[in-house]
Amino acid sequence: HDMLLVGDVTPLLFCSYATGLYISTSGNTSPLNLGLHALRPDRAVFDALEEVLMKTEYEPESGFTAVPGRNTWGMVEWVGVQRGSAHAGLQGFLYYFFYRADEVVKSALQKRGRKGAPAAQAPRCKWNYSKNFLIHRYYTEDQGTGEKQPGTEFKVFRCDFGPLGRPAIAHKID
Repeated sequence: HDMLLVGDVTPLLFCSYATGLYISTSGNTSPLNLGLHALRPDRAVFDALEEVLMKTEYEPESGFTAVPGRNTWGMVEWVGVQRGSAHAGLQGFLYYFFYRADEVVKSALQKRGRKGAPAAQAPRCKWNYSKNFLIHRYYTEDQGTGEKQPGTEFKVFRCDFGPLGRPAIAHKID
């Protein structure tokens, strides 16, 4: 759809397979981006996801949660902890389940013999490059004049692609 494999993703898939980690990346405006997911098939985790989804509500001010008033927002580069651009959909639910689990998530996993759902985020520059140059310009330049906005120096996000000179996945190319 809006993805292009430009490198070898098997190391990431093998890592998830060997460890059972749910591996994802953040996005430009979201703590979890749907451009990359790796998770070894696991019936217990799937059943727990299904159970939690049936018990969970989406609250615009809090995110997905089974505990009223508990915020499940995540970290977004440059802007800090916030709701994110796709918090009401699958991205928000998966972030809640894997990265901001509450007692409802933990209980569903424990019923199925799991202590938790181990998760990690892979470096976005290597595994899910996504319009970083354009988003940098959006956050640092005046949209009308193109002039640099004062106080935006800390928002620099430049990718070092290493010796290969490219990411493994390009998502929404500049």
